[in-house]
Amino acid sequence: MSNPKQAFGDKKPPLAYIPLSAQLAELEALYDGMLKYDPHNWRDTMVEAMTYVEAAMRHLQLYKVGEELTRDTFVKNLGAVKACCSILIDAAAHGTLIDNRR
Repeated sequence: MSNPKQAFGDKKPPLAYIPLSAQLAELEALYDGMLKYDPHNWRDTMVEAMTYVEAAMRHLQLYKVGEELTRDTFVKNLGAVKACCSILIDAAAHGTLIDNRR
């Protein structure tokens, strides 16, 4: 007889489906932000959605024109995009997101 917890868990997608290279790029950007602003600062104070939407768009546009790394701390611009999106998701999940979208 199989473990019912395992049978239930086997139906969920594994986190390993997120490529490690993408996870590391995001982690690098989140770590850079932690050094600047304190860890999980978006859970400690309310944050505006558009702050992170605009930041994500700036990083994506910089990547679009050929800038792989951020200009100040040399983390991957795409990692910073992922970090901004994660912060938006996490702040919404923890009730600290101010939805100031138009």
